[in-house]
Amino acid sequence: MIALIAFTATLSVGCGGSVVPCAWVEFKSDLLVVYTSNMYASGGEHIYLYESEELAQNDKYHTEQSLSVTFYPRILGADTVDGRKTTIVDISKYSDMTVYVYKDKTLYSPEKSIYLNGSKLTPTNVNDLDLIYALHFEDVPLERGNPNGSINGKVNVIEYK
Repeated sequence: MIALIAFTATLSVGCGGSVVPCAWVEFKSDLLVVYTSNMYASGGEHIYLYESEELAQNDKYHTEQSLSVTFYPRILGADTVDGRKTTIVDISKYSDMTVYVYKDKTLYSPEKSIYLNGSKLTPTNVNDLDLIYALHFEDVPLERGNPNGSINGKVNVIEYK
């Protein structure tokens, strides 16, 4: 009887909790890609691209990156899926994304765009400033990587090309 009660209690706690819908996201680039564990944008961007490892290691104030990405409302941290580095994006409410491209770096080109899983994304808002080209995307169609709480290995790929 005690074993049945313990099993039932464990089952109800384990199955009764909700699972946060998540999307695993990889930024595909020839540059060095650095994924952070900053849960919210107030802690800094979630993905940084650098032209070299030396620039990344010496960049305490994030002034040397070529591109950076922030997801809203939050990420859940960095992860590795089948040897691929990713960040885990919370898609439970919405999934907005802002990409900052730094014009003083060789990566920047006004002809390039942001792609998700091979499809070109259209920004909701663009800020073309002196040194920064900022692209904001609302409701980015990220594919969930944990349907019904089971991780399926799906990795969304973002590119700037």
